Amino acid sequence: MKEVLHLASNSGLHQNMNKSEDKQLPLFEVAVSDEHSAKSPQSKKATAEPESPFSKYIVYVDESGDHSLQSIDDNYPVFVLAFCIFHKRHYSEAIVPALEKFKFNHFGHDQVVLHENEIRKEKGAFNIFRSKDEKYQFLDELTQIIAFSNFILISCTIDKRALKKQADLDSNPYHTALGFCMETLHEFLQEKNQHHKKTHIVVECRGNKEDKELELEFRRVCDGRVRLRVVI
Repeated sequence: MKEVLHLASNSGLHQNMNKSEDKQLPLFEVAVSDEHSAKSPQSKKATAEPESPFSKYIVYVDESGDHSLQSIDDNYPVFVLAFCIFHKRHYSEAIVPALEKFKFNHFGHDQVVLHENEIRKEKGAFNIFRSKDEKYQFLDELTQIIAFSNFILISCTIDKRALKKQADLDSNPYHTALGFCMETLHEFLQEKNQHHKKTHIVVECRGNKEDKELELEFRRVCDGRVRLRVVI
């Protein structure tokens, strides 16, 4: 499988997050000076609260391409699965407000889901552009938000043509990619000393049948029936 699978971790962003974490306050808590802490019984009570059972990170998952080996598009014969890992404090205090403002500026509300396919084809809510310059301005602002955001990217790319030669047609590239990405995620959480806590992985719905199959595979990975035992 090594010749058809490719795992990538954005080490540059990884280093940036290492630096930024040292300066960040605990999530949803307020820093209290030592002088105030000594005088305030409430602050002493706060420091005695149990440690959160949740990790500092949230993971969002999306795919590109379809997982079928029955029919392979020669123009796009790959399946890609991506895990975007965000530090919760940075996500909640920097990324979410930036995206909210972006949506309010362009749509007047924040209920729009930013789907690449709809943006590119100007479908649905994205038929607002009156010129190419206006669309390019929209894309440039969105690109700046992404460039400003700190996150870790784990991806697995499968060449379905190569996989088809060594697997039966019922094999599922999505499940294969999921196992590799979750193992890499587990290694990342170990590095951050967060592997003993609960980390939520948010996956976009694809359909009732597909979602049930994915949940079964997810449980299989978590139960340790892959190279690493993953506690997610």
